[in-house]
Amino acid sequence: MKQKEPQQLLDRESLKNLTPEQLVEMVLKLQELVVKQGETIEKLKGNLDKDSKTSSKPPSTDLLRKPEKAKEGEKKEGRSPGGQKGHEGKTRKGFGRIDRTESVKAENCLHRGTIHLAPGERRQSTFIVAQLVERPIEIVESKNGCGILVDKAFLSSMRGTPARDKN
Repeated sequence: MKQKEPQQLLDRESLKNLTPEQLVEMVLKLQELVVKQGETIEKLKGNLDKDSKTSSKPPSTDLLRKPEKAKEGEKKEGRSPGGQKGHEGKTRKGFGRIDRTESVKAENCLHRGTIHLAPGERRQSTFIVAQLVERPIEIVESKNGCGILVDKAFLSSMRGTPARDKN
């Protein structure tokens, strides 16, 4: 769209000197110009409202705009992350019963290689395993004195069975 150089504006005296035919011609041209400008304005308004989110235009054609930020006084709608106010939390329940408890005395800590306990000092850690046996599930709780969770290799060495990894 080329911009024409602005014509010199006529003052009141100059317009009075024009013939009625010239005035009518000028008014018709001005009306035509007003209609064209109105159409152009509507087209541009339509383009302003369109971006890649509201039309089929690709994101690369979007004009660089700063996203509208919520005012400080306005509160964000929806839920906030995490626990919700007034909602009772739920925790997974452990095993209902323990079939057998094994107390394991650690000679050497498999995690560190040594035991750092003073004579007479005791530490306890608990490691609960659900083992699948032929009949029902047997729940075993293994405790050691090191403070580190008992791992599969340690439990197997205590029982004399090889450790099995099910990956």
